[in-house]
Amino acid sequence: MNKSDTQEFFKKSRPLFQYYQEGKFADALVVAEKLAQEYPERGANTYFWRICLHAVMKEREQALRAFEEALSNDVWWSEDRMRSDSDVDSLQGDPEFERLVKLSEEKHKQATADPELFVYLPDGTGPFPLLIVLHARNSSAERDVPFWKSVVKRGWILGMPQSSQPSSPLSFVWDDREKAMNEIVEHFNSLMKKYPIAMNRIVVAGFSQGAARAIELVMSNRIKANGFFAVVPGTIDINELNGWADANEARGVLISGGRDPRYEMFQQVRKIFTQKNLPLMFENYPDMGHDFPKVFETVLQKGLDFIIKQEPNSSSS
Repeated sequence: MNKSDTQEFFKKSRPLFQYYQEGKFADALVVAEKLAQEYPERGANTYFWRICLHAVMKEREQALRAFEEALSNDVWWSEDRMRSDSDVDSLQGDPEFERLVKLSEEKHKQATADPELFVYLPDGTGPFPLLIVLHARNSSAERDVPFWKSVVKRGWILGMPQSSQPSSPLSFVWDDREKAMNEIVEHFNSLMKKYPIAMNRIVVAGFSQGAARAIELVMSNRIKANGFFAVVPGTIDINELNGWADANEARGVLISGGRDPRYEMFQQVRKIFTQKNLPLMFENYPDMGHDFPKVFETVLQKGLDFIIKQEPNSSSS
């Protein structure tokens, strides 16, 4: 499947998530089943959606049947993935579900993946500013790239690393932090060697777990960058961040959702930057959960301008 087909798949999946948010699980399931027929190579997505949707509708047998069918087609997920999603809470402890989870985890343990780097280049000869973006947990570079790709038209090189830690055949995590950071630093060094990059205009960004890794890479000085752009970051060690902030002058952008489960942590990050007198653009969306803002392209440009052009500090609530 080429990149355009992949993006078309995710575009067609949007109604599924809309139906899910509205509690219309049966309608969402219709979309999932149609996508499964149209894109058989995306089974790691479509089977998972079907398992979850059957489970939330308390259709135990159908959920387990979809799970077993997935495994027979060499589609699997990490045990953590099958434990952490609340949609399958009703199946936890079920003997047949437990058997399938064990089989799935065995396949996961045998799986390997190479670190990958996807690069998108603007027109022209450069030197260009560089935006490195780290995908979310249980996601991929190809899935997350549509949110960030607008920067290429604005003259930025966009580098999208993909983790070598699979959680399914089509999704990846950054759980082993040291391994993840080493891979990303290698990708960064490769970008610096291969492309005409403006050394004084570098930003590391990400969503969720990728955003947490972006903050850690920049604030620990593992990557020398102007700053980070973090969208609803995953869990960060606040004490560690506080120590790094003493020896760092990077600028930050933190996109917060008022309904995100880590909202209080976002406030702690903001407090550290205030106490250390470090510039942070803190954008909070009170009604947003763990998601991208609807006007993200505009917010992204505003944030990059803040980091690179060093405009006055701004904050919204």
